[in-house]
Amino acid sequence: GGKNPSGPVGKGGAPSSSGTSSGGKVPIGGINAPCVPGECESDPKAVAVIEECGSLLLQDLPDTLYALSGSLGKLYAIAKSGGPPQMVTLGLGGATAFALDKTNAYVVVGVSVIQVNLTNGTKTALVTETGAVTDVAVDRGKIYYATGAYIKQADATTPGVGTAVAQSADEGEAYGVAVSGNYVLYASNLSFNVETDEIFGERHLKLAASQGSLVLGHRSVQADGTHVYWANGSLLSRAFTDVNALGSSVGLPSN
Repeated sequence: GGKNPSGPVGKGGAPSSSGTSSGGKVPIGGINAPCVPGECESDPKAVAVIEECGSLLLQDLPDTLYALSGSLGKLYAIAKSGGPPQMVTLGLGGATAFALDKTNAYVVVGVSVIQVNLTNGTKTALVTETGAVTDVAVDRGKIYYATGAYIKQADATTPGVGTAVAQSADEGEAYGVAVSGNYVLYASNLSFNVETDEIFGERHLKLAASQGSLVLGHRSVQADGTHVYWANGSLLSRAFTDVNALGSSVGLPSN
């Protein structure tokens, strides 16, 4: 996942009453702030209308925005060049999170992660757990998903059984998963930590402890090549290889 907007979109995607509808520019800092040339934001505008109630979860690829309705169990594709939403598949009722690669979506539905082919909508259950799955990420042919205290890895193409690659500290439950290189990064419910583990190796760092208003769930943790980003009332970041991270190392690399 890149740093693209995500979150609920209301029916019709209409701008709020505090915005404008003229298609002009809104100064950064608010509609009444002075506009500095080159530093103005475009007015929000509807890019698509999905005529069904409920909130949407969003992910995107370079040319297409994907919208998932968990209440309706439908995944839509929306061309960024314009045009109406196209339904990719249905039958995903209760979906709570999803991730994308160039070929498939990986959708969390209850205790399972379902692969959805973006071209023909074919669905394949990749893994099924005994407890709820709370988030999923995909990287280099593997899915990484949170269930209970664990982050597990499984093949992104062939159904199988997940293998634990990380475990939350302080009796936490893993939510919000991101992957960057050899690191899996995640938020933890109950303990409200932000943590990281090496996928190959044993180093486990608690990057931020007891984040009181920690946002959990779909895309709540994001990472680039060096930093992890999360929200707890503010947007925060930390280098995820920082050996001086709060909580220090609770594990050492294997030799």
